[in-house]
Amino acid sequence: MLLVLQYWQGDRDEAMRTARLLADVQREPTKEHYVLFAHRFDAEPPDVETLAYVKRKFDIFGVHRGRRKEVGWPAGCNGLAHDIMQLAGESRRRGEWKSVDGVWLLEADVLPLHRDWLHLVAQEWHDASRAGKLVLGAWSPDHSPFGHVNGNMVFHPELWSRVRGLEGSAPHIGWDVYHAHRLSPVWQKSRQMINLYRAAEVTEDQLWPAGEPYVFAHGIKDDSGRQLVEKRLLEKV
Repeated sequence: MLLVLQYWQGDRDEAMRTARLLADVQREPTKEHYVLFAHRFDAEPPDVETLAYVKRKFDIFGVHRGRRKEVGWPAGCNGLAHDIMQLAGESRRRGEWKSVDGVWLLEADVLPLHRDWLHLVAQEWHDASRAGKLVLGAWSPDHSPFGHVNGNMVFHPELWSRVRGLEGSAPHIGWDVYHAHRLSPVWQKSRQMINLYRAAEVTEDQLWPAGEPYVFAHGIKDDSGRQLVEKRLLEKV
């Protein structure tokens, strides 16, 4: 699986911290999963120190500078996500990315909640793919008649060609909501991902609720979640 960490200049520093956190939580170096850094066209590339840090656990697939010129929120985020979908489709068609069976879009505010988070989500994605699904992610009933799967999703590298109409989206609507009607027939609602949209000052009970085996979270807008993850997963390592 290819983990694509997206960022713009405004959250570049946070994205670098997140990249290091993912490497810290990963138990052992892996050859099954890779990391691609993808930055908006007007943002600086990742620093060499972070690249070296992450390389201790993951093969670095490369650094992709966004080819689209949208700016602002959510237009800039939309443009970068669409660009990565297109890149995946083009790379697959050229015979590249043969080892990539899933592309996982990540943002700077993601958090692993379990030491085996990547293995567990990869297995869930494998099961979803075998069932014919092209998308896996945290589902919410909000924002559209279909609900929506959050944009921090895993998708099949050929999603671009298999689902028509993903070339762009309205500049004032998140692409994951805008395309919900297109993606709903091919998405799998993850049992392991949670979207804590714009949450702050989160608690352990929110990240690890009893009976809910969440291993991945997104959306927390302060440092509270990171601090809890570091304490729970890393202090005793």
